[in-house]
Amino acid sequence: MLAGCATPGGPAATPTAGAPAKPAQAAATTPAEAARTELPDNELTGPLLGRMMLGEVLAQRGNPAFAHDVYIQLARDTRDPRIARRATEFALSAGRLEGALAASQLWVSLAPNDLEARQTAWTLLAGSNQRDILEPLLAADIASNPNKAEAIGNAQRIVARLPDRTEGHAMLTRLLAPLGEQADALLALAISSFGVKQPDAALTYSRRALAARPAFERAALVQAQLLQDKPAEAIKLLEDFTRRNPAAREARMSLARLYATNKQPARARELFTTLAAPVTPGGERDQEAVYALGLMNLQDNKLDEAEALFTEYLTLIDDDEGRDPTNAYLNLGAIAEERRRFEEALDWYGRVERPDARFTAQMRSALAEAKLNRVDRAKSRLEALAKSTPNERKRIAMAEGQILRDAGRTGEAEAVLRAALTASPDAHDIKYDLALTLERLGRHDEMEALLREVIAAEPKNAHAYNALGYSLAERKERLDEAEALLTQALALAPDDAYIVDSMGWLQFRQGKLKEAIATLRRAWSLKQDAEIATHLGEVLWVAGQMDEARRFWQEARKLNPANETLASTLTRFQIQLP
Repeated sequence: MLAGCATPGGPAATPTAGAPAKPAQAAATTPAEAARTELPDNELTGPLLGRMMLGEVLAQRGNPAFAHDVYIQLARDTRDPRIARRATEFALSAGRLEGALAASQLWVSLAPNDLEARQTAWTLLAGSNQRDILEPLLAADIASNPNKAEAIGNAQRIVARLPDRTEGHAMLTRLLAPLGEQADALLALAISSFGVKQPDAALTYSRRALAARPAFERAALVQAQLLQDKPAEAIKLLEDFTRRNPAAREARMSLARLYATNKQPARARELFTTLAAPVTPGGERDQEAVYALGLMNLQDNKLDEAEALFTEYLTLIDDDEGRDPTNAYLNLGAIAEERRRFEEALDWYGRVERPDARFTAQMRSALAEAKLNRVDRAKSRLEALAKSTPNERKRIAMAEGQILRDAGRTGEAEAVLRAALTASPDAHDIKYDLALTLERLGRHDEMEALLREVIAAEPKNAHAYNALGYSLAERKERLDEAEALLTQALALAPDDAYIVDSMGWLQFRQGKLKEAIATLRRAWSLKQDAEIATHLGEVLWVAGQMDEARRFWQEARKLNPANETLASTLTRFQIQLP
């Protein structure tokens, strides 16, 4: 919490060679600060320079506490606020909070107009929960500062550092009460109310803030966030606001996101496309909107468009250090995997550097290695991953199980998953994967028992219903029960291409060729997948539509030449594709 008070160079920064004639210049300051503060005219004597150098050397050698001792006495002797600031930094680095507070208060006394000094002292007072001292200081700043928005923001940030959120909210309410219907004050109270779990009060404050300043974009955005459980209201709010304030770009971006997450993709796409356009002729397209369009195309399985947009996004952010390319790398890797360009996928995943995403990137890399028939290398990647949490260990075991199962080493896959299930007996996702493995081994009773356990524990798990329903349909057993299971799966996930495919395959098994063709065509429209194309080809072949069947089988081969279902289907019908 307190680290933010230190300068970017840190307490151990060294003075530049050829020390200037004023001792305080060894402690960095800004021109604006120097203009505000009358600095003492101290002559840089040998003893004074020696004490300063001693403090710096102590800090460099890992003794910031001793450096603080030297500099705090030096600040008292010289009355120089820049040296007091340096003493504060050393105390913070040493973890001496009381010493840092004393040094910061000396700094304020020597430079009362220095906002950085005051903010540092306020932060330390908040961190040490000295509310009685802090509150009048913040109240005085709010009363005297002509820039009320700045003063409110200062108070909001400082009060948020108090150990007790409820006490902090109460203090902020008292501090801002004199401002009445000032929009910034009301918005600060809205955010604070939400932080102490008072959503109704937060919504009321945000509405008052927007009423006080109808063009206040931040108030509209906060109010929309507070309405996240009422998306229709949030959408109407932002539609009305952006209609009145067409230049409110962030509000329009939030509105587009709301459209996208609330099943209004056409509106989302239209608005994101508008927002992506350059603001000025010949200018660059908007990074965030380009990325959002990439995501929409990826979700719609429009891989060419998605790939182009993510690549464009990376070009746009190339010189922008504030933008993180990680998610674009992961998405481009996923697109390459979908197209079976596994070496390319490995390249994208290898670019991921963000620590919290490295685990996912390495997991995906292992799966890509396996698709290249490099199973041992895939396993080595998994073994090299850190296994610091139960969830990480579980994910690694599931990935290894999938790799072994896909490589035909089903017995090994079962052993890995059973060991993982022993370690996490309530992990229903492991049970699901183990059930799929047992299906491969022909142990259908065990598979069914596991899937029913998953369904009982997770009645909204569409994939569990689908797996069991499809297995029954594939084996031509209990087709009425299979239909009930797949109907439930579709009710939970109506646009899941694989579940739609399962229903089409069941209809084929039931002899409903017309319905099966229509359902499988819908599955294909949702996702161009080799398995779906193979199923649709078989149903068309049986229905006498041989030419179209061949076309779909050719599509399946393009998508995945090694698909086992395609190979067995062509063998069964004694078909040789050109």
